[in-house]
Amino acid sequence: MESLAMNFPHRRTFEGCFESICRSCYVRVAKAHSEAELRPFERAHVCDPLWVHKMSIYAEGAKKTCEPGKSAGETCSASTLSR
Repeated sequence: MESLAMNFPHRRTFEGCFESICRSCYVRVAKAHSEAELRPFERAHVCDPLWVHKMSIYAEGAKKTCEPGKSAGETCSASTLSR
């Protein structure tokens, strides 16, 4: 069984609080003053299946490569991908 720390990485905010992020759905599960306060929220978290599906589609689109020199905001055309 994977530990909660593996499934829910923590980051420290500029206010000094800790945030817990779900690695499956990328949702902020909780924000607290100590890491110990995050654990009950991590144990209770259940990913929304529709959100996980949408995120997987987004991630798949992000894997496409573009021509050198294109900005991150530009989309790839079919001709770009076939070169």
